[in-house]
Amino acid sequence: MTGDDIPANPSVLNTTVLSNFAYIDQLWVVAGLSGICAVPVVREELENGVDDPPYLQSALDTLNDEIPVATISDTVANREAVVTSHLDPGEAQAFALADAHDGRLLTDDGDARAFAKDQGLTVV
Repeated sequence: MTGDDIPANPSVLNTTVLSNFAYIDQLWVVAGLSGICAVPVVREELENGVDDPPYLQSALDTLNDEIPVATISDTVANREAVVTSHLDPGEAQAFALADAHDGRLLTDDGDARAFAKDQGLTVV
């Protein structure tokens, strides 16, 4: 998914939200959301953890098959670099993509939610 393919007002997942839905075997909930996408760091985090809990493989499979992974533009990478001191890598990249495309950040991390709201980003 390139910059031109990113949906208008995307809903951008972080790793924990995706893995939580995988844990309860309800990935269809997030996969069916309009404008849903993820970022490369989310895929990397899942790939790095996939040997641990088996449900992470189903999250990774859904990411590959049903939830597109956006390509990070220079604009998004620059924004990510600015916020990386405030957020974990997955949240920073997801925040940067959502922010650059007037989207929503899907995270359960309290600090990331507060930071994103302070920056004027919609948080789900």
